[in-house]
Amino acid sequence: MEKDRPPHDDVLAEWLTHYFSCDLVSAGLSDQGLARARDSSKDLLERWQL
Repeated sequence: MEKDRPPHDDVLAEWLTHYFSCDLVSAGLSDQGLARARDSSKDLLERWQL
């Protein structure tokens, strides 16, 4: 459940380690774009706007 998730978890990075990244690449996201999306040192909203 969401309430059990540690507050410091990177939700986008969690999704990008699984099938979601394959979908993005299949849709045309570059390797560089995927690397930017996975970079948890960047702001989540910035990474979300691929």
